[in-house]
Amino acid sequence: MPSLPQIISFIVNPPFVGILLYIKTAFIVASLILLIAAIIIFFQGTWLNLAYGVRFSEFFGYKPTEARQFSKQWQKIAKRLRTGAESESKLALMEADRLLDETLDKVGLKGEGVADRLRQASPGVFPNLNEMLEVHKVSSDIIHDPDYKLSAEEAKNVMNKFEKIFKDLEVLE
Repeated sequence: MPSLPQIISFIVNPPFVGILLYIKTAFIVASLILLIAAIIIFFQGTWLNLAYGVRFSEFFGYKPTEARQFSKQWQKIAKRLRTGAESESKLALMEADRLLDETLDKVGLKGEGVADRLRQASPGVFPNLNEMLEVHKVSSDIIHDPDYKLSAEEAKNVMNKFEKIFKDLEVLE
């Protein structure tokens, strides 16, 4: 049986030093690669968002991610309206109504659609409740009556009201 000084000597000065150098180097390189991969997966994966509800782009940005997405959707709708075609204007108003429905749902109003959600709302909480009802009525008329005639001026007025509503709800700048 080897003595304690022989065991320590074997550990400190092994007879196969050259091979250990290559093995140590390989393990160091593999460890660095795995560390970098873990960091990338950690920041780009959804685990952090699921675990803590944190999006780093939102945390370090000045504007919430949903607000940026809403602005992009609104820009697409506004672009559709600028084409001047009646069918595109109708589609833009229907999409704006859908955005209003999603926004009211996120605010906490429950119901099957915009009309149900607006019935629950009070003018004290939503000072522009009448405008919301007006724009929804126009969108509803477009959906239920395929022959609904929408002038460019009326479409522009309704879109301006939608924009004012979204600004009042603070989902659009």
